Amino acid sequence: MPSSRWFPKNLQAQRQVEITRNESGNLIIHPLPSEQDRGAALVQALSAFHDDFAALLEEDRREPSSIQDREEL
Repeated sequence: MPSSRWFPKNLQAQRQVEITRNESGNLIIHPLPSEQDRGAALVQALSAFHDDFAALLEEDRREPSSIQDREEL
């Protein structure tokens, strides 16, 4: 996996939520619809990554994954 230097430094999701209680007293957190277009939000999030990030991900996918050792059940 690419090093952390390729990830955005200031990528923060700002999402508004509605918090209510149900009959049992549990808190229910429900996200409110975003005012921003989802496509525009995706483009904005992706633009925060380093230019070479996608190329590094593609390169990583080309390399075969190593077989994981598992304990017998």
